[in-house]
Amino acid sequence: MKVQILDLEGTPLGSFGSLRKAAEAMQTNHMKLSRYAKSTDTVFIDYLGIEVEVYSKGLIKEGNVVHPSA
Repeated sequence: MKVQILDLEGTPLGSFGSLRKAAEAMQTNHMKLSRYAKSTDTVFIDYLGIEVEVYSKGLIKEGNVVHPSA
């Protein structure tokens, strides 16, 4: 699965072969990136200090992020 991380202006910050590899590079976890890849929301990446957009080939972006509940 191809994953792209873009800044809010659409500039590519990285392209990865999987959500796990993207998460490793962004110093976050793949479940977080997966939630944002499926939603229209942007995600703040602490490592970069900016909001980014996550796109994953084959996933359709719909609605807002659904956060796991306790």
